[in-house]
Amino acid sequence: MELKQSVVLQVIQKLEGELSVLSQAARTAHEAATHEESKPEDQYDTRGLEASYLASAQAKRAEEIQAAVIYFKNAELRSLRLLTVEIMKRKQHYLIASLGGGISVQVGEQAIQVLTPDSPLGGELAERQMGESFEVEIRETSRTYRVLSAE
Repeated sequence: MELKQSVVLQVIQKLEGELSVLSQAARTAHEAATHEESKPEDQYDTRGLEASYLASAQAKRAEEIQAAVIYFKNAELRSLRLLTVEIMKRKQHYLIASLGGGISVQVGEQAIQVLTPDSPLGGELAERQMGESFEVEIRETSRTYRVLSAE
């Protein structure tokens, strides 16, 4: 199995694991928001309202993760870019994808981070080719990257 395919499978597994945990947390928060004990005792009691906000936010995040799972399950491998870059004499591996930014997976000895083109580094890497060097400023620190491989 090629590396890019292994990375995508690992990303899907990680997303599905997060989705399972988050879905259970959202159900628990919803139950807390609608439970008899969550009814306000006075005008300052906001437990039920807070639980409702939490359940809503968790449900929204679950929808985002579900969308990412669907995206990776249906993505054509050639539409995803897997790059190895050198930064400060260290190799780092990135998968450029439309969704799933921030997820890191381990495939064999390699840690691979998913970046979206919306991030500063992801935007720079999206169109870079092997051998190109470029600088990116992140949090007021400029770093030079060199693309070692791109597929």
